[in-house]
Amino acid sequence: MLRQFRRANLWLLMLSVAVIACSWLIIFRQGISAYTYQKEIQDLKSQLEQSDLTTLIKTNEVLQLKDRLANEQQKLLSINNNLMTNTTGPSFDMSLSNQIHEPSIQTFLPHLKKKPRALVPAVKTGKNKLGATIVIGIPTVKRSKESYLVKTLRSLFNSMSDEEKEIVIVVVFIAETNLKFIKDTVQLLTNEFDIHIESGLLEIIAPSADYYPDLTHLPLTLGDNIQRVRWRTKQNLDYAYLMMYAMSKGVYYVQLEDDVISAPSCVSKMKNFAMKLHSQQWFVLLFSQLGFIGKMFRTQDLGYMVNYMLMFHKDQPCDWLLDHILYSKVCSVDKSMRHCSAQKQRLSKRFRPSLFQHIGKHSSLAGKVQPLKDKSFRMAGGNQFVPHNNPPAKITSTIKHHQSYSIEFAYAGRKMFWGIKPHKGDFITFQFLKSTELNSISISSGNSEHPGDILNNAEVCLLQDGKEAKSENFVNIGKFNHGNFHYVFVKNNKFGKISVVKINVLQNSTSWIIFREIYMKL
Repeated sequence: MLRQFRRANLWLLMLSVAVIACSWLIIFRQGISAYTYQKEIQDLKSQLEQSDLTTLIKTNEVLQLKDRLANEQQKLLSINNNLMTNTTGPSFDMSLSNQIHEPSIQTFLPHLKKKPRALVPAVKTGKNKLGATIVIGIPTVKRSKESYLVKTLRSLFNSMSDEEKEIVIVVVFIAETNLKFIKDTVQLLTNEFDIHIESGLLEIIAPSADYYPDLTHLPLTLGDNIQRVRWRTKQNLDYAYLMMYAMSKGVYYVQLEDDVISAPSCVSKMKNFAMKLHSQQWFVLLFSQLGFIGKMFRTQDLGYMVNYMLMFHKDQPCDWLLDHILYSKVCSVDKSMRHCSAQKQRLSKRFRPSLFQHIGKHSSLAGKVQPLKDKSFRMAGGNQFVPHNNPPAKITSTIKHHQSYSIEFAYAGRKMFWGIKPHKGDFITFQFLKSTELNSISISSGNSEHPGDILNNAEVCLLQDGKEAKSENFVNIGKFNHGNFHYVFVKNNKFGKISVVKINVLQNSTSWIIFREIYMKL
């Protein structure tokens, strides 16, 4: 009896183990299935987002073709009307009272009637790329004090990944008619950003002098003096020109100014926010709370903005005109201003934190100082300082550092290096306490707060283990390119163990330098 009882318990135990094992197997398989389904759902979501973006691009292209067709039809109709006007007979009444005259840019800028090529850019540099997701427009003018244009572009380009650069076109509009200034600016940007011009990422244009009307006799409005009225009038004309140029180049248009810095990955953040809202009715997306900085429009809506700017170019500043458009679209005269504000917010969506920060101290309006800062702007720790654990080394530098921002602290991963204007012949050496084989060397200069503080015209050299530290024994492995240096050693590299890495400055620098990252990867 006892034996049977034990045997029954044994069978019960085996059955329990089997049930538990099967249960775990089912749960494990369900877990795998759940993970697989989640991954498939995520992949499908990504495909749908890409499909939505492709659809937007194609829709935009169709609308552009439709506009071109309408323009060609209008030209044919005009030719036909001219022919009919020259035909004699009682059946045709072509008096002016029976003709319909649609408004055009010449309605708001009548001087253009006698200037047929006034809207053709006088200068155009770039690849004339089309089909972008985002077109970024940056108007720039000659400033009496400091120019921030190069810093603005460096910050913007440094904030982008290679993938982001593929979907963007940046258009710099030199809003001047002085040919020497235009030529000098084009040369400066070509020297600094030739790679981005060659890739089609950057385009540079300047208007014909015939585009601008006479700005000497303007009506004084809003209590502003003639200098300010002239400044804001021309700004409206500049923005309208840039928007007209950008209309056919992409799906979305973002207006920047020439004195801002950009947050990391700002392009992806703007694209994702716009795609998230693509089925909603919005007119402008706000990526900064200051002025006209970081304002995004659908390119198909730019016609409204351009017409409004041209219609009232002498009366109101551009950011006020934008607010008036929103008011005209959704506000009612028999409702409260609170109700109006709520309605405008439906068409004007705000992204937080701001993706662009104003850095200009001196306005393009001569004599105006505007230390405006966007309190919502956050770098989120990005692009400031990237610490690494580097192999122990003795460091020597002839470049003086600012305050406590020493090269030793940067190498040790404590804070960035901030050097004061390097000169030709300056150097920095990293002498390893124990010779070592390196996997790669990465040195990045400048950051988003100080995008102009980069090192160019400098080379990096190596001294192999066992060799005397003479100049002829150092091997040059490359130069800094747009403020950055990156070198990867292949396996079984010919250098073997390295005892010294040296940076040589080849020309005087016009700015301070920041090393935000130093990485001697083992």
